[in-house]
Amino acid sequence: MKKIISVSLSFLFFIYTLSCSSTKTYTMDEPMEQESVRITKANGAELEGIVVKQTPEELVFIDARTHNKETLRNSEIKLISKSANVYDFNGNPIPKEEIKEHKSSNKMLLYGAGGFLLGAAAGIGTGLTIISADSTQRTLANIAIGVLTVAGTVYFGNMGYNKDHNDAVFKARMARHDKEKAVIEAEKKKIDELKKEKEELLKKKEEKQK
Repeated sequence: MKKIISVSLSFLFFIYTLSCSSTKTYTMDEPMEQESVRITKANGAELEGIVVKQTPEELVFIDARTHNKETLRNSEIKLISKSANVYDFNGNPIPKEEIKEHKSSNKMLLYGAGGFLLGAAAGIGTGLTIISADSTQRTLANIAIGVLTVAGTVYFGNMGYNKDHNDAVFKARMARHDKEKAVIEAEKKKIDELKKEKEELLKKKEEKQK
């Protein structure tokens, strides 16, 4: 019985450390498109940016320093880790405050609720196992139920939180992209109007000279 509680507590500790895990590192087999990364090259140089394309042989990303598209072969890469910064499609950093403007808690609440139900079900099953072995161990049974319920809620809630964050990052990137696109289209329209005005002035000038 105590072993069951020990396992439950160990599981809760594992969930906690998982949610507070250190910087993520990637393997070349993992999908990394649109991920903000820090790349350590084989020669020791470090780069940061956003991955825009990935093939089995190479990685294409936007360098956050130069804002240029760079291509690195796998043999040139020593380590890829998740960047502490979040970059837009041009390699510019996006502040946390800007990401928060696009963030919701929908998936965190949904996943957390699902985790609560699954954890509670697992906890009740464990509790019944304890009581069936020794009916006087209701306290231990209740602890098992509580631990597994919290563990399920934390684990799945954290999954939902990460999905909400990723959705917010994508929305922030698209908002910047759409804004830049609108500016470019406005500038293009302005240039077309100036070109048209110039043509009309030249036409009037030619008519006066006749």
